[in-house]
Amino acid sequence: MDGLLYVSVSKNLANGLGTFWHPYFSKTCMPVFHEQPPLYFGMLSLFYKIFGESMYVERFFSLLMLIVTGFYIRKIWTLIFRDQPAISGKSWLPVILWITVPVCFWSYNNLVEEIVMSISTTSSVYYILKAILISPKPFFDVLIAGLLIFLASLTKGFQGLFPIGAPVLYWIANRKNFPIKKCLNYSLMLGGIPAIIYALLLLNPVVYSSFDLYFKARLIAAFTPGMGAETTGNHFDLIFRLFSELIPCLGFMVIVLIITRIKNIFHLEITSCQNARWFLLLGLSASLPLMVTLEQREFYLTTSLPFFAMAISLFIAPSLSTLLERVDFSGGVFRIFKFIAWALLVSGIIYSGLQIGKFSRDENLLRDIYTIENRIPSGETVSIPVESHPDWSIRMYFNRTNDVNLKDIGDTLLTYCVFKKSDSQNPRLKAYKLVSLNTKELDLYKLKE
Repeated sequence: MDGLLYVSVSKNLANGLGTFWHPYFSKTCMPVFHEQPPLYFGMLSLFYKIFGESMYVERFFSLLMLIVTGFYIRKIWTLIFRDQPAISGKSWLPVILWITVPVCFWSYNNLVEEIVMSISTTSSVYYILKAILISPKPFFDVLIAGLLIFLASLTKGFQGLFPIGAPVLYWIANRKNFPIKKCLNYSLMLGGIPAIIYALLLLNPVVYSSFDLYFKARLIAAFTPGMGAETTGNHFDLIFRLFSELIPCLGFMVIVLIITRIKNIFHLEITSCQNARWFLLLGLSASLPLMVTLEQREFYLTTSLPFFAMAISLFIAPSLSTLLERVDFSGGVFRIFKFIAWALLVSGIIYSGLQIGKFSRDENLLRDIYTIENRIPSGETVSIPVESHPDWSIRMYFNRTNDVNLKDIGDTLLTYCVFKKSDSQNPRLKAYKLVSLNTKELDLYKLKE
């Protein structure tokens, strides 16, 4: 639901409905949309303006977010192992562990806001690490990181601010290698840059009203019992979900540990372990604060996953690199493996191509909505029974495809109303006549003349 809602708001913004600071969903539901800060909607709306409003534009947007995040995961890896070419060449390892976390590829498939925030947070950590390790101009890199943290917060609020503590966490993980005073200075700079930007932005009344509504509509409600969208009754539920999502990564780690133990090549490097601890702390700083509210969803963890994948990869990297050095990549077994891998890749690409124009879900519902929308004007407000209010997919599909606004049916009779076929005996339909359409789940009714 979240991704479809954000896509609808972004499409409206591309069509001139709403503004960057005051986005819009529909005339009858959230005409001023302040569930989240506006950066995601502004970015996706630009893609719509440039490339059109096809669903494949959304897919391209999501793919680009994935590629850029993966690019910075690789840059972090090569920066850490800049003096160890053998391990530096294994930058594919954290990328693979990251993308195989189930909720990670689910998030990119469903266009949630975390896919945009992950770029800013992952890249900010890269520039922080660069400032700590090698940069001749560390304050310049910290400045870039601070700007990226601001962009992360402009995507999803306070959740994007966790990299501010990255230098201090680095000192905790590497106490002998970096002075605490410098860490504190870096963290103060990282926190000060977004603070200064927001202080300047909030001088603008339009921006101030935008964030005022965001705080009232979203943040205060999230921390007020009974007002937020609670998804669990246990604050610690997120820990179980996090562990469940990391099972593929942890399983791979265990397999590597067992094999390297058997072959007597398992070994740890101090620097690699220290950096693994740092990324583990970063992942926890990005995920555990989410437990403060009872609104907990798996995809909220997406921003933390690059750091957990990096921590696991760093822990096993030295042993795995030694193990791979013993593999005969010219042998027959590897050739068979390589052939199977290429065959699977080509098959996957062909299969994906064959899905173009097909429905992945809600086919009957979407076909009904397309059919109905061909009979009513774009921008029309249509009645819907109040019982269907929880069915957000119907409301969003109508808005997404043709800017049709749905309103709970009441005393004021609108020209059109939409009911599910199972509700065809509803007494409120007496004032309407059925429009004959070839639909399977929904019926369109028009007010009797």
